Amino acid sequence: MPVFTRPIPPPHPVPSRQSAPNDQSPHEAVIRAVDQRLDALPATPRKITRALRSLGFRGRRDDADDCVLCRYLIAHLPPGYLMRVDEKRVRLWWLDVWSDPLYERALTPPMTEFVVGFDAGRYPALEE
Repeated sequence: MPVFTRPIPPPHPVPSRQSAPNDQSPHEAVIRAVDQRLDALPATPRKITRALRSLGFRGRRDDADDCVLCRYLIAHLPPGYLMRVDEKRVRLWWLDVWSDPLYERALTPPMTEFVVGFDAGRYPALEE
C-alpha cells in the first residue's frame, strides 16, 4: 500500500490551543509519535535498512519529502503534515503554517549515514 507524503488538506480545522488539555500544543501527540519512531530505529545503517525493508517501506532517492525514512516517519500521522528528511535533520510542518517547523531534530550519525547511502543508491531494495 503506498504511503503519500505530499500535502493533503486536513479533514477538519486544526484544533485550537484552548482545546488542548493542560495547555499543550495540539501537535504534541504527533511530535511524540515522530520522536518514538526515530528512537525505534536500529543503531546502524545496515540494521535500519533491514528494519525498513521488513516493514515494507520504500521511497525515492534525493527527495527530502518522499524518501524511505520520511515515509516511515510520517506513515501513521494524521493528514495535514509535511515532513522533510535530509542528511542532517528531520523537520515537520503543519500545512497551514509555512514558517518555522513545528518540529526539528538532528539525525544521529548512523541515520545520516543511512540517508546519504540511500540517496547514493546503496539500498536499491528500498527504492521505489
